[in-house]
Amino acid sequence: MSKNGFLISLLASVATATLGLGGCSIQNTPHSPTFESDIKEITASRCVRCHGAGGKLNGDPTSTDPSYRLAPIDGYFDRMEDDCPDAQPFNCHGLGHYTSGDKLTQLKNFIHNVGGIPMPPAPAPRLTSSQLDIFDLWLANGAPAE
Repeated sequence: MSKNGFLISLLASVATATLGLGGCSIQNTPHSPTFESDIKEITASRCVRCHGAGGKLNGDPTSTDPSYRLAPIDGYFDRMEDDCPDAQPFNCHGLGHYTSGDKLTQLKNFIHNVGGIPMPPAPAPRLTSSQLDIFDLWLANGAPAE
């Protein structure tokens, strides 16, 4: 094989490999994500330090926004179900509470940083594009628990 033929072959191989990796996020997105198998892992890595770690709502002492240094008033994202004794309005709802109606819109806005209220707040790392793909598909499928 000539030197030019070798270079063309090498470039074609690199291009094929690169194109094959281009859709990596979509290829790794489960077709039917569930809370237990997919979402719980995401919330554990990005949300639960404030929304439910140790069974508590916690402020983020490292947040660049002082309002996030206080604990949130609701949202335990380590579970789907509510734990609301006597119709308690706050400090008792699982992630399932945020998967319909106005709360669903609010959740989507938070994770996609629509309206300037990013979740998780800086300096915590944002959800990756793959995590957002999984979260969005889960919500579009009706947010199944299992």
